[in-house]
Amino acid sequence: MESAVFDHQIFIDEKPDYYSFSNKTYNVTGEEVFAQYAPTPE
Repeated sequence: MESAVFDHQIFIDEKPDYYSFSNKTYNVTGEEVFAQYAPTPE
């Protein structure tokens, strides 16, 4: 098994202040997650 690479964090606006990855990541808020993956109205 290859090593996992954590390069994205979602719901970054809800994370505790003490929680942080040591590497640089792409950060997405909850609002951005829902906007990106919510179904489009027909």
